Amino acid sequence: MSHRIIPWLKLIRFFTILGYYLTFTLLLLPFKYLYDAITGHTVKAILTASSFHNLGSYSDHQPLEVSQSAVNSFPSWGFTLTMVIGALILTLGILFFLRSLAELFHNLIAGLSWSPKNINLLRRLVKSQLLITIGNGVITLANQLPIGWLHQLHFGILGANWDNVLENLFWLVILSMIAGLYQQAVNKINHQLTL
Repeated sequence: MSHRIIPWLKLIRFFTILGYYLTFTLLLLPFKYLYDAITGHTVKAILTASSFHNLGSYSDHQPLEVSQSAVNSFPSWGFTLTMVIGALILTLGILFFLRSLAELFHNLIAGLSWSPKNINLLRRLVKSQLLITIGNGVITLANQLPIGWLHQLHFGILGANWDNVLENLFWLVILSMIAGLYQQAVNKINHQLTL
């Protein structure tokens, strides 16, 4: 590997490790949703939070009215538990992904470009992406509740929608193809070395 690339790989690895540690802060988000549900403020938090926007403001610039019966019948605990489960799965997927990526960069910096260890790391990246996809899918299901009951669209950190899930599936396919092609290349190189 070119010596000009190694400093860039070290820089990328540094930011990957930094992102890994910063991702732990996402573990605080489920506590916020649980607190709102325990105190009975889930609906109020949705209606007043800056990360939720009224759907009417996107169509005719007049907010859609939310009836008192919709507020009273909103499944706060269903929303909360689904968001908590989705956030935990998503956070674990991101943590596993970033850790595997940092280890992969470490191997590349060490000159282990065609190592069988990298096959396992790429497989872990694929599994991590699967967790991210599942987490975003669960969060997307939870985000359908405020849309249907309260006419509120969720933006922000846990504002996943079906586009995010499709994007995650796309990256899952790409990572799977990369892992498969890399494994074939490493097997071919190892086969040639044994001859």
